[in-house]
Formats: sequence, structure tokens, C-alpha cells
Amino acid sequence: MKGLLYGYYIGALLSTSKEWVRRYSILSEIKDLFSSIASSEDKMPTMAQKTKLEAMIYDIQKESPALAGLDKYCRSDINLNQLIDKLKGNGWTCADLVDQTRIMDSIMGIDNGQYAFDWLEREEQKLCVQAQKTPKLISVKNEEIVVANNQLHKLKNSYLKEEDEALLKILVNEIFVSKNYNGKISTFKAEISDTITQRAKDMLGEKWADSELKQQLNQVRHYVRGQEASFDWDYMLIASLASVLSKGNEWGSLLSCMRRKQISDYRIAYAIYGELHGFANMTRDFTDHLYGLSDKSYIAAVYKEIYGQLFGDSAQLLELEPYSSQKGSLGNTQMASWKEEVLQIWETLNRQKNRKELLGELKETLEQVNTIDSLIGSLFKKDFWSKATKLQTALKKRLGVKKKVKRESCDKVESGDLFATTNSVSSLGVSKRSNDEYFSLDPKAWDYMKDYIPQSYQAKIHEDFDWFIGEVRKEKNLRYKYYKEIDKLDNRQVINSFCNLKKKQAYYFSDSLRETLKNALLKRYGGK
Repeated sequence: MKGLLYGYYIGALLSTSKEWVRRYSILSEIKDLFSSIASSEDKMPTMAQKTKLEAMIYDIQKESPALAGLDKYCRSDINLNQLIDKLKGNGWTCADLVDQTRIMDSIMGIDNGQYAFDWLEREEQKLCVQAQKTPKLISVKNEEIVVANNQLHKLKNSYLKEEDEALLKILVNEIFVSKNYNGKISTFKAEISDTITQRAKDMLGEKWADSELKQQLNQVRHYVRGQEASFDWDYMLIASLASVLSKGNEWGSLLSCMRRKQISDYRIAYAIYGELHGFANMTRDFTDHLYGLSDKSYIAAVYKEIYGQLFGDSAQLLELEPYSSQKGSLGNTQMASWKEEVLQIWETLNRQKNRKELLGELKETLEQVNTIDSLIGSLFKKDFWSKATKLQTALKKRLGVKKKVKRESCDKVESGDLFATTNSVSSLGVSKRSNDEYFSLDPKAWDYMKDYIPQSYQAKIHEDFDWFIGEVRKEKNLRYKYYKEIDKLDNRQVINSFCNLKKKQAYYFSDSLRETLKNALLKRYGGK
């Protein structure tokens, strides 16, 4: 249920407009055509490719502010094209006007496609910046989605018909929670599509035979099996189910799929994705769409709303110190999340002796500390663990720890040194900042970056990235001279250095791409 709720709120943040996804879909098709032509034997478009490419570039052209309203005075697109050609032939120019002729000449080999791919990159970057400017914040006061007693109670969404909402509740409360549907979605997509269809049939009874759901869900069953299928991508519940079941292993692939299909609202899809994966399996680059918002009051409101729905209580957010150079000190979101995890595990321990008394001690301690080691240290001093053995056992099981916690080791551990291999408080599995929080150490850094980079340039920039990261990871005295003073754990310094790499040499690493990457990476890894 936690995954369901967070997925819904993050899905709203990722949602865009119909016009935005239409443009995204056109640019994606243009990229596919460019790549197809560039990889063909003669590097020349077929007549069908040329006609399709011209039509799609013209679709982009029409959105130019310089041409806004001109189509009203032309009887057809052909007339508007002729008017543009006439104006350009008489010397009329405009900065944002698409030079269709030059693009076609470029893709047909005049400059090996460089101008065409550069134009495409600029258009993609503009679209990316536009999407980042306007995140959609759902007010928690609207109660769009409500979970009570670990069941989806209400989902108020304008895209859902009455029978869609009824079916979705059944799927969320009975099907998606099943242990049969754990792990990669691709491994059970066919089976779960059959189960969904059967439950819809049971729900509708006699109405099933002539229902739209019958036709649509049976087509989804074909689609997830890779068979020919035809269903309505504007039907939100059906489109969301088809997208998640076919591309739901990874959130980025799911997003690309929905955008290509010109779906603009992702609340339902990511709610389903969140429940099937579970909150604990959501990757940080996904949850950062919420946690990385500058509006901290909104983050707090969402956190408290979700906490209240899950536990029937109001969460008390602590005023914690932000992350600093002091070892072991965590930022508000991280520390609050860890404390929430401890309380969640406590909620499962119904047979714990002295439950009420110990819960009071636990909450009191949680309110007084702002580092993980001081939390555990305070509990040791109160002999808490000797009384709350079930919580200690549950924590170790949850975090996959086998070693026993020794009280005497508590006072010896250094602040932040909580992943030591000795029998210390590290046995609770509490960690200092992990490698994936540092740009220079994160093994998945490239996977995060590459979606911002045009496909035609990815190989070159990947090569540069590998070389740069290799240098930064070396001992300072062994590095290339310009990088000897970089602190590999200072994300801002490392990111700025990478985004200035080969600035006057790499034609494929444009200024706009550098700026976009820098902003994205700083958002992902933070400034320190």
C-alpha cells in the first residue's frame, strides 16, 4: 500500500500535458527515422521515409511562435508550406523556424547527418526543460486516493469510469497484493493479465459479454504476449495496465512507453507499478522526483498524509539538522524515513511484552536524536534492547543481518561508522551514505545520465565519462594534472568538472546538453 500511495503521488509529478506528449511522440519517431536512415547501407531515406519525415518536421514547424495563427489563413497544410517557402525565398528568417530543407539535406548525407542530429538534440533538450518546470502537485486535502485498514478505499480520478474504479479496487486489494506476483513484472505479465480479465468477468457477471472491458482486456492479454493487438490507448485504466505489464520492470522504460503512446497522466500507472514493486524496491532516482522537490512543505504534507493512511495516526515530523560534514548525520528525509521504518516494524510486533511502555521509550528517543548512532546508543543506555528483543530480531531479519548486537560495542563506534564489519551497532544494518549517493562512485550513474543524451552521441560521451570517472577514483597524486584537487565525495565539484570536460573540443557535447546534465545530476546527487 505504501508503494501504491507513493507511486500515485510521484506519477502526478511526472504527468504532463497532451500537447507535450504529442511533441515527445513526434520527436521519438523522428529519432527512430534518423537512426534507421543513418544505419542503412546507402544512408539515404526511402520515398516513404522521406514523406513521413517531412510531415513530422512540418508538425513541429507549425508550433513555432513565428507561425502562430498563420494556419487560419491557409486552406491546407500544403498552402502553409508553400507560404513558408515563399517567405524564406524572399529573405524572411526567424530564429525558431525549422529549416526543413537543410535537415533533409543533412540526413541525406551532406554533412553525415550532423546538422539534423544537432537540431533533434536541441528540440529534445527544450522539451526536457519544459517538463521539469511544471511538476503537478496533488493537494493532499483533495483526498484523491485513500487507503484505510490496508485496503484501497477510494480513488477519485476523472479518467476512471465507475466500473473502472470498482475493478481497480478489486485488483489493488486482492490481486496485486498476492505473493504470486512478486519480482520482475515481465515474469508474470501473461498470468496476471489472465487473472485481471477473469476478475473483471466475475465483477460484471451477465454484463460481461457485451462490455467494453471484455474487448479491451482481451486485447491487453494479446499485447503483453507480444501478439497483434488493438485497444484504446486513451482508455486510462486499460492503457495503464498495458503499459505496466509490458514495460513495468523499470520506471524509466515505463515512462518512455507511455509518452510514446501519448499518455500524459501517469497517476494510475505508477500506483499499480508502486504496489507491484513495493516501496522498498523503488529506486532512488524514482523517489527523488518527490524528495528532490524544492517545496519541502509539500514533501512533509505528502509524508504525513501517507503515514496517516497507513497507520491511522498523524506523523510527527522532526526538526533535524540537514546533512553536513559531521559523520553519521542524515538529512530530514533520510532520518525521518529510517525512523518510520523502525516504527513500521514495531507495528508488526503484536506479542511484544511491555508493548505500551516500550513504545513510549522508543518514540521519546526518536524525538530526541538526529543521527542513527545516537538513536541506537541512547536505546542501549536505557537497556532497551534487552527488553525489546523481538524488535531487535525483527530489525535484523528485515535488514538481512546475522551478527548479534553487543551492547559494549555501542560506545566504541564512531559517529557514522555504522557499516563496520565488527560486532557493533552496524549489525542493525544502518549505514552511512552509500556509494549510490556519490556521483563518482555510483555504478548506475551512467544509466541515469544516458536518457538525457541524444542516442547518436551516447557512445562518445560514455567513453569520456568512463575516462573521467576513472581519473577521479584514482589517488590524487596519480590523477591527470587538472583533476588532482577534486574531492571525489564532493558531488557538486565532480559534476561541474565533468560537465566542463573537453569544452572546446567535443562538438557532440553542446552547451545546452552540459547545462541540462548538470542540473539533472545535481538534482539526483545533491550539492555535496
